[in-house]
Amino acid sequence: MPPPARILALCLLLTAFPTFAQDNDLAPANPEVAVWKQHLADVSAVLGPQLNCDAPKIVDAEQFADQGPSVALVKPCPTGEHADQIKVLILEDGKPIMARFRDPSGKPMTPQLERSKSQLKPRDVQLDARHGEIITTAQDRNEHNQYLGCIAAVFSWNRRTRTFDWNTGKSKKQYISYCAQ
Repeated sequence: MPPPARILALCLLLTAFPTFAQDNDLAPANPEVAVWKQHLADVSAVLGPQLNCDAPKIVDAEQFADQGPSVALVKPCPTGEHADQIKVLILEDGKPIMARFRDPSGKPMTPQLERSKSQLKPRDVQLDARHGEIITTAQDRNEHNQYLGCIAAVFSWNRRTRTFDWNTGKSKKQYISYCAQ
């Protein structure tokens, strides 16, 4: 293999490693994930029975700034399929509970959160602990890899109502930065 091809192969491996490492518990230890792993039995009880599943998996967790909650992204049923459903839980009085979300008009909502590595339908959910936000993105492409559409949403922690509220302004900014690629 000529040197440029080796460098390209190494670059591809290095860019793929963080996702592989995170999905296979090889990522650097996150202390907040360790806290949540101690609550796995309670997390399972909150999520309820999952058909044909092993234990749920904590995929990320962060302690939100400014006296915000400890927040976890959980795969209720880690299937290894192309897309995994993600549930958001918070610790309240030391116990996991389902996070509550509100739409732009303040009404309760249940966002459909997923993580997917699919080339045609990539989806992601991320925690931004410093800003107290959950960021979700999704793109759709057809079998010819033609762009069909994109969604980006930001939910900000509301300390007063203890909910994640749809942040219209930040969602628009996220849409422009993510979807205009």
